Amino acid sequence: MEQDAHHDQTVREAADVLGTWIADHPNDAAAGGVRILPDHKTIAVYWKGSAPAALQTLAASLAVPVTFKVAAYSRAELLAAAQAFASANLDTIGAVGRAPDFSGLSVLISAKAPPGTFTQLKAKSGIPLILRGTGDPTPLDARAPQSGRTASTNGCPVPARCGDSAPFYGGGLVRIRGVGDCSTGVSLYAGPHNYMTTAWHCSANGAGTFTGFDSGNVIGTVASPDHIKNYRDFMLIETSSNTGRIWTGNWETTSSLRVSGMARPSVNGEGGHTVACSCGASGNGHYQYVAIDGDFWPIRGRLVGPGFYAEEYPDRNDPDHPATGWVQPGDSGSPIVRGSSYYELQGFLSAGGIGTSPYCAPGRHPLFNGDPDIPGCWTEYWATYADTAIGSIAGLHLKTS
Repeated sequence: MEQDAHHDQTVREAADVLGTWIADHPNDAAAGGVRILPDHKTIAVYWKGSAPAALQTLAASLAVPVTFKVAAYSRAELLAAAQAFASANLDTIGAVGRAPDFSGLSVLISAKAPPGTFTQLKAKSGIPLILRGTGDPTPLDARAPQSGRTASTNGCPVPARCGDSAPFYGGGLVRIRGVGDCSTGVSLYAGPHNYMTTAWHCSANGAGTFTGFDSGNVIGTVASPDHIKNYRDFMLIETSSNTGRIWTGNWETTSSLRVSGMARPSVNGEGGHTVACSCGASGNGHYQYVAIDGDFWPIRGRLVGPGFYAEEYPDRNDPDHPATGWVQPGDSGSPIVRGSSYYELQGFLSAGGIGTSPYCAPGRHPLFNGDPDIPGCWTEYWATYADTAIGSIAGLHLKTS
């Protein structure tokens, strides 16, 4: 078992090396991507045509098998195709992104779509479609009855994830007075102005005052309509004081880690590129792997993306290895990160996915009390790319101190 774990780590590290090389050469229109194959031993590199000699040389130097596969479509082609397909079929899809083998588009059909929808879409599509399954994204803002209060009696320490105070950290659980509960993402600045990020769907028109969940300390408000980007599920809260740290630990934690920078997921496939949510309500989830990259999905009637879909590893359907990490109501807007001694920002949590967690039970966290009108917990989720979301508003910079 220990030897298998070491081998898996070696494969992941090698895949990351290749994925980083591709990310560092973004102008190659034929670029595909990197995937760890189901045997957990082999890395596949997809390229439309012949891969660059430098990449092939790098692959040959690694200690694990690497196979180069000719991709039917490049990463850029599939990203554009996924966005166009999602825009044209917003009412019938749950999500669409590139197939892991770059052969076409992976399509999740909405549970609300009429029977035969996928067959009809496939018949008229100009690009191959692969059926991912059936389901819909679930927005993870919390609109529980207690949401209108400015403070609660949970006894949260201050400052803490559940009771933030200035200077504010990312990954904090917040109340939006008169609206609901969500999470902050990360600290940004533009000139003299400081901002905390959150999800657009937490307060679709930017209404409400954002406060620490238990502390009631005012974080700030959305100062301008220009600070709302619904197509990225991204929004800015202007605040007086913030710092480049993200909470780490459970929802009552007083510990935090420094933000080192940001990057995109570079490897697809089970056991591949791993990410974790430093979530406001559920705290730090176990690491998930990026299953689908380049995804688009609907949130409250709006198309959101691009981003990625993360799944729990091991498989949530394995009764001997049940999933233990989750996301839940109140987590929308949370930062998706990598790292243990510092955090590299990868994305922002947008919606719960298909798999649910048996470990989400009443009393485990503040925003789920067994009320059937309040959704439970998910072991899978969608997240937008951090760099794309932040780049949608000119002049923003990530705080790293």
